[in-house]
Amino acid sequence: MPCSPYNVLSHLLNRDLVYPEVWGEWGGELLPFDQEEYFALSSHTYSMDDTGYVFVPAACASGDTMCILHVFFHGCDLEAEQVRA
Repeated sequence: MPCSPYNVLSHLLNRDLVYPEVWGEWGGELLPFDQEEYFALSSHTYSMDDTGYVFVPAACASGDTMCILHVFFHGCDLEAEQVRA
């Protein structure tokens, strides 16, 4: 299984998710947050970056859709620059 949030979430939920042809079709925001507050030591001690990201679909932000939260600890050579791309 390829290592991506889409593939991991599809596997965990045991269903095919709708994957848009174009990234922006979902609508929403990719928001950075400071991960440092969640670590006793520097995030780098745990091989983590200072900044984490959360994608909030527009329908979830508006309350029009019941949404689930999936936490994806990126790995498999996934860098922050790829998340923001």
